[in-house]
Amino acid sequence: MPIETRIMQHHRASIQSQQIWWDLFRQQHSNLTNKQLKIEYIKLKLGEEYCSINKLIYRDFMIVYEIDLAVTLGEILDNLKIPYYLGFAD
Repeated sequence: MPIETRIMQHHRASIQSQQIWWDLFRQQHSNLTNKQLKIEYIKLKLGEEYCSINKLIYRDFMIVYEIDLAVTLGEILDNLKIPYYLGFAD
């Protein structure tokens, strides 16, 4: 199986598992407002110290997957015929 196919399969599984996780997280915190839900999410993912950053709490944000960003950037650069290299950093 080509590596591209395997990457896309992994990517789809990752998105599905993240959606399941988010649905369960919302169910467990069903009594919270959207703002409170964001605060709890930020606490869990980034830590308590980030909960006081108003830009994170009051901004509409969505989870961006690295591979989606790489694909989007790749498509833009391809259309502009700009050569590029994608790599992964640890």
